[in-house]
Amino acid sequence: MEKNKKPIDNIREDLQSVIFKVEVIHKEIQDLRKINLDCIAKIEKHQQEIKNIDIETKEKIKKNKSWFY
Repeated sequence: MEKNKKPIDNIREDLQSVIFKVEVIHKEIQDLRKINLDCIAKIEKHQQEIKNIDIETKEKIKKNKSWFY
């Protein structure tokens, strides 16, 4: 049966295979984008927490310095 195939049939099968692979890659890219956005959100959250800790630490240092003077 393979020998009876026309070249257009082979091209059609190749094209369907390529389309399937592109769809799989597209799905993987979407998954990676979601992971990336989740990571960015976590980083921003941690940056804000660090900033808050820094502010609190500076305030404590100011209070302690004024206590000694």
